[in-house]
Amino acid sequence: MSNTVYEIATTLGTMLSLLGLWIMVFWLFRNYHIDAFRQRMFDLRNDLFDEAHAGLIEFDNPAYGLLRQTCSGFIRFAHKLTLGQLLVAWFWIDRQHIITSEKTFAIRWEKSMRTLPHASHERLLWYRDEMNKLVLWHMLRSSPVTSFVILPVLAFALLIYVVARRIIEGLIDTLLDVVDSTAMIEGKIAES
Repeated sequence: MSNTVYEIATTLGTMLSLLGLWIMVFWLFRNYHIDAFRQRMFDLRNDLFDEAHAGLIEFDNPAYGLLRQTCSGFIRFAHKLTLGQLLVAWFWIDRQHIITSEKTFAIRWEKSMRTLPHASHERLLWYRDEMNKLVLWHMLRSSPVTSFVILPVLAFALLIYVVARRIIEGLIDTLLDVVDSTAMIEGKIAES
């Protein structure tokens, strides 16, 4: 009789633990990443505002407005911004129509950036890059599947790339040192 009670208690405890884990991974984990993304994007937009206030760019400049508007859109729709939805949109939307439309971000961005001074141009490009990094990182991290499966695989691939690159660079440096040393010796003989 006590074995049966023990088995039932173990089963219920396991089920409750799995339910708690499921809630944590598929609900709390996602909500945390959405909130963290929104805060980072809000901070980026705030920094952009501060730099405009300091005179980096005019507030009524279309590039500033476009970047600020896009940051606001990411803040508003962060809960809908996932890698899965991006892939679905990629396959289902009429890409040709969007690419040739005058309303795309890229076309409006290029037009608005043409008249800016070099310093403002470079700084706004930096803000756009930071915005895009936040978005990509959010899409990768907001899904438990990508966080626990894809990111470790990518990290391992990056590690292999870095190690292989170091080995190849070391090998090339060694070979070049041999060639340089030989040329140095030959040059000394030729100068004598």
